[in-house]
Amino acid sequence: GNERFVKGESQKADETSEPHSIVIGMACQRVPVEKVFDAAPGELLVQRVSGGIAGKEGSTLFSSVEYSISRYNPKTLVVLADSDSKIVRAAIDQVSGDVIPSAPQRGVLDRVMVSAMRAKMQVDSSSKKMTSAGRDLKIQQVTTE
Repeated sequence: GNERFVKGESQKADETSEPHSIVIGMACQRVPVEKVFDAAPGELLVQRVSGGIAGKEGSTLFSSVEYSISRYNPKTLVVLADSDSKIVRAAIDQVSGDVIPSAPQRGVLDRVMVSAMRAKMQVDSSSKKMTSAGRDLKIQQVTTE
């Protein structure tokens, strides 16, 4: 696959193939997922979402992923995360007492808040000494995981 990529070539679509994997990626991701995984068009079912979250059961994305799993029976489900997600950062800021976000922002942030609270509590209760920047980075990392 790397030789094709270097030459600027891509795989050809197979009209009869069905997706063997589902990839949930960040909405603002600028990476062509099919190229990263060296997949031909149609081999991956790619869903993009803010914050890397599928939402609540019954939500459109959650239902779409459930349908795709039952329809295509993929071998793999991949969730791509951003190590510097603005949504994760906003959730951490909210947990730390920042200004209350707008209603649409809260709809997304609410899905990340529990992880942000747990990460903050875990890092704050650690006996490990670290700088303020190191602490913030660790909270961001644990929230993302």
